[in-house]
Amino acid sequence: MRHRNRLIGFTYDDAAGVAYFSMYLPGTAGRDRKRATVNAATYDEAVRLWSEFRSRAAEGLRRPSPEAPTFREFITDYFPAIAPNLTEKTARDYRYAIDRHLLPQLGALRLDEITSGVLNRLGARLKGAGYAGATVNNYMNLAALLLGYAVELDVIADLPLKKKLKKQKANKPCLELNADERARFLAAFDDEVGFRRFIAETMPKAQPAQAKDGRFGSRRAYGAGMRNDSHAANAYFVRFQASKDLFVVALETGIRSGDLRGLAGRHVEFEEGWIRFVQRKTGREVVIPISDDCRIALQHALQGREVSPDDPIFVTDCGLPYSESTMQRHFKIAKRLAGIARRFRIHDLRHSFGCDLATAGLPLRFIGKVMGHANSATTDRYARPDQVVLERVREALNRER
Repeated sequence: MRHRNRLIGFTYDDAAGVAYFSMYLPGTAGRDRKRATVNAATYDEAVRLWSEFRSRAAEGLRRPSPEAPTFREFITDYFPAIAPNLTEKTARDYRYAIDRHLLPQLGALRLDEITSGVLNRLGARLKGAGYAGATVNNYMNLAALLLGYAVELDVIADLPLKKKLKKQKANKPCLELNADERARFLAAFDDEVGFRRFIAETMPKAQPAQAKDGRFGSRRAYGAGMRNDSHAANAYFVRFQASKDLFVVALETGIRSGDLRGLAGRHVEFEEGWIRFVQRKTGREVVIPISDDCRIALQHALQGREVSPDDPIFVTDCGLPYSESTMQRHFKIAKRLAGIARRFRIHDLRHSFGCDLATAGLPLRFIGKVMGHANSATTDRYARPDQVVLERVREALNRER
């Protein structure tokens, strides 16, 4: 481990990729010090963040008044300093929730006015507006987290949340695929006729335009999209079809989409029959058995490739890991070709896996372990009667006594 400390109040840890900042705020005669810890991939990036840190302090980030800033002022001044400690996706998700839900409701309130009662009322309003219980809880937790940052950054002295937040009841995952939908969803990746029809229906059509100067003819066409009988459409279908392996493994393992796209050679143990990796969301290691269909999909995805421990399992025709946008796009096409018109998201592939295990009669503690749940309450959502379970109950009741 090597530390670089060429500047007063600045330390950079090369091995960890972490920078530590410390400086006394201007005008405090050395009585008030501000500190920060940020992730930085390189020393140069750490120096840049250090410069921004000092500039913000010099511009008077510390309020001269002892009065707490409003929530809107805090987000404007401090979220840029919080975001580097988060993953890019997490920072983006937080920013969306802040702008869409928290600022409209809490923006005018001073931080010390955002009590447990205020957040509980916010949760009740969101629930009344039709948001799912889990979503409402996430927004309330984010507000509490931001208040925690305010305390950590010495913006306010104490956390104003003195009472327990009232959590909304999480909705049960009722969006999983049934057997027929699952078959149609996977078959969509081989439906070239349906795919070409999709291209014809969704691609922009050429629009005629009248030429301003009549000397050169009257009309021309512009704005046309991909033709469904073109070579480009054929190449697009091949790419779409190749992504089927990714979605088969998603259904057979319940791995979250981000972890699935990051699955590497070292995570798959074909001989022992396991997939073993650490989840990004929870930091918990999970071990998932490789089913027959999963094995076939994995081997097909690796066909013709020598994979090192760090090489991704699933790659596009360019040899790059699937991006989130590409996976979403192929998912939406397959959903449309399968005729699934109801609400159905990529994450519901994970719910489908969990519900399949519950339907098969596996104990909830086993399901939670395989899915890497942090607490049993998450797994309990899968413990609900479906048609198969109800039929078993009927059979049990009809037995001769």
